[in-house]
Amino acid sequence: MAIIKTKSNFRRMGGRRTASCKARKSKLALSFVIVFLICCLSVSYIIQTSGVTAGNYDIEDCEKKLDDLKNENQNLMVELARLKSMPRLEETADAFNMVAMEKADYITASGSAMAVR
Repeated sequence: MAIIKTKSNFRRMGGRRTASCKARKSKLALSFVIVFLICCLSVSYIIQTSGVTAGNYDIEDCEKKLDDLKNENQNLMVELARLKSMPRLEETADAFNMVAMEKADYITASGSAMAVR
């Protein structure tokens, strides 16, 4: 005996078709929600990754500037040592027509004077 699906048979069967339609609609809605969440997570992952990459470039730039400043500081220290050297000081003294001191006279204080409160 074959069951012919008509409206009257559908009503007698308890509305199974309606239940299966609702189940399909809820599965479809759930699928859309899952796809939407996956898209949102993908976008947030891409944004986060690009932010980290940009931060890494900034760090590399700062490290390069730091290395350049260290090199410049080292060069300045060498230049300072060269300018403080005795041959350089003698050369500068000659340029300003300074002469070497022959005898030094030291003055001694007769009493040690101090300011007292």
